[in-house]
Amino acid sequence: MKSFSLVPTSDGPRREFKITWGLRAGYGPSGRIYDLEEAIRAAHRWMRERNARAEPFLSGMFTRGEVVYASPSPSLPARSCRSMQPI
Repeated sequence: MKSFSLVPTSDGPRREFKITWGLRAGYGPSGRIYDLEEAIRAAHRWMRERNARAEPFLSGMFTRGEVVYASPSPSLPARSCRSMQPI
């Protein structure tokens, strides 16, 4: 197990943080949107593997959402692409 120590300025009340990422791999019509269940299985596998090696890992909660863009691309008309991406 790796050893860790507190940084002097990090001591104090716990603060919430969020990590957000998209479920789309690639762009345009050939891009694939992964299912949320696939993302959960991949994250769970990563956590189990790190735990088995006695390495630290983050645990958390998956929530559904969408990122909304005003325009999908400056070079394309707004109607040519979806302006929302699942996360």
